[in-house]
Amino acid sequence: MGIDIGTSACKTALFAKDGKVKASSSRDYPVYYPKPGWAEQNPDEWWEAVCDSIKKVLASGGVRPAQIAGIGIDGQSWAAIAVDKDGEVLANTPIWMDTRAQSVCDRVNREIGADEIFGLCGNMLRPSVCPYSGRDQMLHQYPGSGVRLYGISGAGVRGIVR
Repeated sequence: MGIDIGTSACKTALFAKDGKVKASSSRDYPVYYPKPGWAEQNPDEWWEAVCDSIKKVLASGGVRPAQIAGIGIDGQSWAAIAVDKDGEVLANTPIWMDTRAQSVCDRVNREIGADEIFGLCGNMLRPSVCPYSGRDQMLHQYPGSGVRLYGISGAGVRGIVR
C-alpha cells in the first residue's frame, strides 16, 4: 500500500504482488490562506483523509488489513504541528508554500552566506525549508502557554522544542 499525503489530497493505492494497482482512492483537503504569504493546512484533515482513503482502498480492493505486506508513506514536506499535552492539534500548520519566514531566511543568507549554507546542506535556505516558519510562528501564537511542538516528517518524529 502506498499513501501520499500531498498538498491537495491524500492519495492511496493498493498494489498486487506483480506491481499492478488493485485499487486507489483520493480525498481532497483545503489549503487555508489566512494572511498574505501564509499557507496552512489542518493536520486533523490530513488524518481524516488518510483514514478515509485507506478504508476505501481496502474495501474496493477486497483486501483485509492483515493481508497488507508493507506500507510506504510520503508527504509534501516537513511540518511543525502544535499539539497540547494530550497530542491534540492546537492550530493549522504552515506548509511548504508558506513564505512568512522570508525575512529570516534573507537575514541568515546574508549573515552566513547562501553559498556556504548550500555547501553545508545541499539546499538553499528558503521559507519552504526553514523550520522557523512553523516552529516560531506557532510558539508566538501561544506565548507563555507551555505549548510543545512535535516536528513531524515523512521520516518520523524529529524532536520536541519548547
